[in-house]
Amino acid sequence: MAARSRRGGAEGTKVNVSLPPYTYDDAYRAAFERVVPPLVEAFKPDVLVTQLGCDTHATDPLAHFALTTKTYRYLARALHDLAHSTAGGKWVATGGGGYQIYAVVPRAWTIYFAELAGGSTPTVLPAEWVERAHAEGAQELPDSFDDHGVILPPGRREEVDERAAAAAQETVARVFPYFGLR
Repeated sequence: MAARSRRGGAEGTKVNVSLPPYTYDDAYRAAFERVVPPLVEAFKPDVLVTQLGCDTHATDPLAHFALTTKTYRYLARALHDLAHSTAGGKWVATGGGGYQIYAVVPRAWTIYFAELAGGSTPTVLPAEWVERAHAEGAQELPDSFDDHGVILPPGRREEVDERAAAAAQETVARVFPYFGLR
């Protein structure tokens, strides 16, 4: 469902882009760019409030997406830019899903917090943190903040591209008219 309404004239203010399983970085970014910036700019929030879960990560067991931390870095920058262009730089970021508590969540949140604070992340994960994570039971950990690419089964990338583009277009068709957008 691309848009849901609540009572009291809130039609079009709850938006969902129904992306398919195995949505990977490029497909996700394309859908985001097609839908989110125009809607946020048209809505003109006083404060940009975002829920930044990372259960969309390729290794997360629940969502069946195929994102990498490179997309979280992209989203951090894009959302920060939107906060400045639409809400005077006011941005509230909350946590959310993500079940790879050692391999993904700390990296994703560090990427987001670095962007919020105007900082950056090192390329390699700090050795002290890696040692601590292993001591707490972490099995396999990446060696850097940015993931390497995700390999999808043959033909899957094209299928995902097509379905993700269709989902974004359905959302545009159903929601943009509420804001006078095309």
